[in-house]
Amino acid sequence: IMPMIFLLSFHNKGRKGVIKTSTAPIIPKRIHYMWLGKTEFPDSLKRCIDSWRKFCPDYEIIQWDESNYDVDKCCYMKQAYQQKRFGFVPDYARLDILYHCGGIYMDTDVELVRSLDNLLYQEAFSSVEKWQVINFGGCSGAVAGHPSLKPFLHAWEQRKFIRDDGTLDTLSSGYVDTRVALDNGYVLNGQNQTIMGMNIYTYDYFHPYDYMSGKTEMTDDTYGIHHFNG
Repeated sequence: IMPMIFLLSFHNKGRKGVIKTSTAPIIPKRIHYMWLGKTEFPDSLKRCIDSWRKFCPDYEIIQWDESNYDVDKCCYMKQAYQQKRFGFVPDYARLDILYHCGGIYMDTDVELVRSLDNLLYQEAFSSVEKWQVINFGGCSGAVAGHPSLKPFLHAWEQRKFIRDDGTLDTLSSGYVDTRVALDNGYVLNGQNQTIMGMNIYTYDYFHPYDYMSGKTEMTDDTYGIHHFNG
């Protein structure tokens, strides 16, 4: 509740830019995404991926699915897949893929509005939704093996998708990931900040669409629009 109440007063207006920690690109030009269930790709998502090719024409784009990713790597992910709740599988997988492969991860409902090249000069990054919740799916990136990803992976490795009473744990990934961030120095202040060597950006970078009001608030720092198709 508190981030929602104070959002307008503590959000830093004006261009903030990217927190660069290197004079040369260090995150590889590689975009990862996940599509499970062996179903047809909706046209709306095809348009999103077309925007990746438009603004990042020299990036390798990798689809992860049942043929090249082991969904049994952790209990939560395995159980979510078995229940055919495919949208929950990337909660762990995207972090795992970034840790082992490096590059940039985006959910399939993210539309780019500019090149990602400027984001490659840092070791790791993510961003928040308007409500200050960490969301790795909107656009996140890292060099392979970056240590900041380990606490997030560990948190998911301790969870089960099927609770002991048989009900499903459909708690959003934002809750789990934000809890890890808070435990490692993240502050709910509406500002760009760095924890564990990972830069966390404000909502306008990748999450300018407000799924509660239906409004999109883009700024000079907006790289993409997470449409939250669910």
